Amino acid sequence: MEGETQSEENSEQEEQKPVRLSLHMICKRHLPPDGQKWDQKKIIDALNQITHVRLDRERIGQIDSLELLGDRCTNLYLQSNLIETIENLECLKNLTFIILANNRIRKIENLKFLKKLLFLDLSENQISAVDKGDVPASVIILNLTGNPCTNYPHYRLTTIADFPNLRQLDLCELSNVDKREAGLNVPSDEEDEDDLDDDDEEEEVEVVVEGGVTNNVALSPGDGLDNTETLQGLTAGILLRSAERTEVGMQEHRKRTSELDDLRVTLTLPPSSRLSSRSAIPH
Repeated sequence: MEGETQSEENSEQEEQKPVRLSLHMICKRHLPPDGQKWDQKKIIDALNQITHVRLDRERIGQIDSLELLGDRCTNLYLQSNLIETIENLECLKNLTFIILANNRIRKIENLKFLKKLLFLDLSENQISAVDKGDVPASVIILNLTGNPCTNYPHYRLTTIADFPNLRQLDLCELSNVDKREAGLNVPSDEEDEDDLDDDDEEEEVEVVVEGGVTNNVALSPGDGLDNTETLQGLTAGILLRSAERTEVGMQEHRKRTSELDDLRVTLTLPPSSRLSSRSAIPH
């Protein structure tokens, strides 16, 4: 029994051991199954065509090996990894969308050179402070929910004041009232009404972040986003993948607990507290 417990602990520690983001990992997730048999030129050509890099839940601890991705790459998904430092993204100069949610990041850094960045999700990390120069001025959607910095007094007003181009902060769309309260020079109430007449030039799209939370954000043509490619396409995609991963995780959990329960019965061991509590529930 002790050997089984030790084995499970070792397996759990191995699962949480950080790995470096590698070219092999990128190819495995983004090229066809036979891609490993391609010659080098074909692999490089294929990597240069990738627009959305999806490397979530890979136990990545260090960002690296992105140099072979081309200028077409605009979206980077690195949520639910073990990343501690934002680094080595300077080769992806056309990034407009980054998700680094649910990692171990303590500081926002090395993003200033991403002049086209519009969406930055750093939720559920360990960020304790946000400096004005940390986030590119181009960002219009910023999510820092679940970080210690959001608990500080005046965090919201300070962040709005420091990043006047924001349209949405922490899943909440910003109004002119919010910006005036933060001390920004924005239109008066009368001018707000005039702005409503210009809404025909904006398109409201849904942005779905990790966990399936949907938010509406108005984007104008001047924002530089391909609304269909970058945001509306995420609505169904991220939500579907999140639901699928949750269901797969639950199935694996149920299978594992069922195997352990059968093993207890076979070895005539006392039932687990989970089974005991379940059997105590009246049917």
